[in-house]
Amino acid sequence: MCKQQFKNNKCRQSQLQCRSWTPNEIKQELKVTYDITDVADADLVARLEESRAAHAEVVNGQLRYGAVLRVGNRSNPTGIVTIAHGLGDSGRGWVDIAQDLAAQHPHLLFLLPSSGTIPLTVNGGNPINAWYDVKVRAALGIGDPNILASAAYVVQLRAKLPTSTAFLGITDVADADLVARLEGSRAAHAEVVNGPRRYGEVLRVGNRSNPIGIVIIAHGLGDSGRGWEDVSQDLAAQHPHLLFPSSGIIPLTVNGGNPINAWYDVKVRAALGIGDPNILASAAYVSSLARQAANKYRIPTSRILFSGFSQGGALSVAAGLTASYRPAAILVLSSYFGVWDHVIPKITNLDVPILFCHGTQDNILPLSLAEASKAKLGDLWV
Repeated sequence: MCKQQFKNNKCRQSQLQCRSWTPNEIKQELKVTYDITDVADADLVARLEESRAAHAEVVNGQLRYGAVLRVGNRSNPTGIVTIAHGLGDSGRGWVDIAQDLAAQHPHLLFLLPSSGTIPLTVNGGNPINAWYDVKVRAALGIGDPNILASAAYVVQLRAKLPTSTAFLGITDVADADLVARLEGSRAAHAEVVNGPRRYGEVLRVGNRSNPIGIVIIAHGLGDSGRGWEDVSQDLAAQHPHLLFPSSGIIPLTVNGGNPINAWYDVKVRAALGIGDPNILASAAYVSSLARQAANKYRIPTSRILFSGFSQGGALSVAAGLTASYRPAAILVLSSYFGVWDHVIPKITNLDVPILFCHGTQDNILPLSLAEASKAKLGDLWV
């Protein structure tokens, strides 16, 4: 719904009654349902050192590229596996997977390089992490010759990267520097919270002493809360208290049934009306995370904002509309209102402002999906 419609008071107030919750009831429900516990600072540092410093080594990449993570056997590997991330991602987004692989293949060393940030033609010329430019989506025969430069860079990466390698300009990071970087980049700005068994960890970033609002940002398909770490630190300087939850790993039908990080299954791509009812379980989870944070800092739930990118955007719509409290607003980035058949019957909030932000050249989730979503929500008087 646009801002002008709210000014003209054309929206209808919900006639549904929601139960009021006392702080003790909320605490008890969260404890029983999700079993979420905070991680003390000492435990956080220990976990960081164990999960990355003990298993991964950060190496400075060439000027035009990002950091390289080396995971697994770094003393006497019998083989090297290089895993190059996808568009918009980074090597850090693959740390969890690399650690799992390293546990299964202790004799291997896994290299996780990161591309640089370049303007992408199919992204409207906006900068994004990419190995080379894409001018025409799904064009196999033609493209950007810079793929060769990135290929040469990846090929030259190897287990031992001496400081004298002038061609790459790569230097190793000492253990003390690595720990300092970890503490500076995450422990000082973010708190890691264990999620329930079916979901991943939660990053809590920003004002953790006296925030005046809560913003929850849900990642897209195949990503995790960790994939938003860099963005979170930039946002934390401008906004109150941010929550970056992580989905679980589930078999995805449109991915051939292969497991992937997802909030719910997608059986038919770009099908708005039908879908997986598990979107409601994930929506209940993120709305309870936000309510728990609001309760902890004594913030009214009316100062909670749900937002998300891609599949996370669809989740944010479901969470905001079906929450047992009325949030401040919903922000939808390159996404849509989906799984109508399961979400619509559970809607309790019909007067929540919703802002859709969508690129006109988005060929993954076309703008038409956002337009159809807006029309559907308008039919519901949202």
